[in-house]
Formats: sequence, C-alpha cells, structure tokens
Amino acid sequence: MINDDDLFFPNNLLPSLIPLTIVCGPPAAGKTNFVRKTAQPDDLIIDLDDIIVRHFGASAGRTDDWEIREQGLRIRNEMLAGLSMPSRRRAAWFITMAPRADTREHWRQMLRPIRIVVIKTPMHVCIARLAHDPMRKANVRTQGQVIRRWWRDYEPRPGDKVYETRFYQSAGLAAWAEQA
Repeated sequence: MINDDDLFFPNNLLPSLIPLTIVCGPPAAGKTNFVRKTAQPDDLIIDLDDIIVRHFGASAGRTDDWEIREQGLRIRNEMLAGLSMPSRRRAAWFITMAPRADTREHWRQMLRPIRIVVIKTPMHVCIARLAHDPMRKANVRTQGQVIRRWWRDYEPRPGDKVYETRFYQSAGLAAWAEQA
C-alpha cells in the first residue's frame, strides 16, 4: 500500500527523457497561466488541478475531497513516470507548489529537469485572486491557508529561476519578471 508521502513525492521516478520544466508557486500565483503562455501546443502539461477537472469534471476542480485528490495524484504520478519513456513531444511542464528547497531538490534529483521555475506572486495578490476565481470559491478558506503556508515555508534554492509577478494596472495585465 502506498502512503500519503509516496503519493505526494514518489521515489520511484526516473529522469525525464523529454526536456522538462518544473513550475512551482503558491495557489493562485499564475503557474498554469505562465505555462499556458510559454508552452507550445503539443507540449505535455502535468498539472494536478487540470488532471482532476479532466477526469472528474469541472465541479471537482480545486476540491479538497481527499478521495478525488488521491486518484488525481495517482494519475499525475503515472504521467510523471511516463516522462522516462521515449516521446516525440518537444517539452514537458510539471506544475506543483513545492515551497521548500529540499522538495524542489528532490524533484530535481529524480526527474532531472532542464530548469525549475518559481513564480513568486505576493501572498495578498494570491489571496485576492481566490475571490475572483469561480473554481476556487467553494474552498476559499482552505486555499487561503495553503497560500499562507506556502509563504511561511518558502525557501530559495540555488539554481531556481525565480519570477516575480508584476502588475500593470492601467492595462489590466500581469507579467512575470525574472528576479535578479
């Protein structure tokens, strides 16, 4: 039987044969939007939230129902294991929170990505986004706690490519600027 730690952080993965970018950050930071704007149409995107919606329907999106999340994690882990198989895909993207440096290092050692990106959107912005996202409204409180925990636990890691979210109010746009 697999325990929760093995579900969240499987230890049996082999290095990716597809050029892989791991994108980390708190909930509502814009990780998925960053990937969608950066990835090519045929790129593989491994995102637990999208996996849950695809397999269990839009109403399950951002759920805190453990049974659904557990099944989603199993599917995600199968996809991560598949990265070690030959593929014609140009690139792959793995979206996860990973606030701690040792967690990102764990993923780096196992999957051997070409880069790890951290999206550092300010905590107050992430929390404000919760109120405007219909998929998150059902569990705003839980999501807010997870955001606060991410910022409490965040640690920089040498080698990470860190982007801070910049807002252009007059244009209503958000962009990512690489942190110097």
